[in-house]
Amino acid sequence: MKRIVDYAQLFMKEYLKDGDTAVDFTMGNGYDTLFLAKHTPHGKVYAFDVLEQALKNTKAKLSWEGIENVELILDGHEHAERYISRFKVGVFNFGYLPGNNKEETTLLKTSQEAVEKALKRLERKGVLILVLYPGHEQGALESHYFSSYIQSLDTYYYECFTFKMENKTDCPYIIGIEKKREK
Repeated sequence: MKRIVDYAQLFMKEYLKDGDTAVDFTMGNGYDTLFLAKHTPHGKVYAFDVLEQALKNTKAKLSWEGIENVELILDGHEHAERYISRFKVGVFNFGYLPGNNKEETTLLKTSQEAVEKALKRLERKGVLILVLYPGHEQGALESHYFSSYIQSLDTYYYECFTFKMENKTDCPYIIGIEKKREK
């Protein structure tokens, strides 16, 4: 079976076209950033993280691949509106930076704010992918919140789905939100 992030990328690939603007709201080690950049080489990718190490890791990965259509931003995802106005595909891979301090995680408060703001900037027929990790304290809070949150989104404007392994306890899973129309 594929890893959950591989499935997240399969979903994103369905929406990406060359020339699109995409956003990695949680840069981490740069795997989603690289994926987005490779699938829209004539577009623009913005990637956010608050950790200097995430920026260094991602910059090295992009350099190694010769990727130049990415802007790396050392800032919280809740401030994305300062840098972008519209985008077609966005991804949040919540949790902590793999290989780093597991105590430094995304936080429910800033994650809520970031997702709400991102949905306002998401283009019609675009998708926002949330990869959630309920196996740690903040991850459980984010998971519970966003599972309820998507149920409150107006079906006239959004279609939402969840993809997860039902026979595994506290396993990572995906929430997808497609914007059908503008408000």
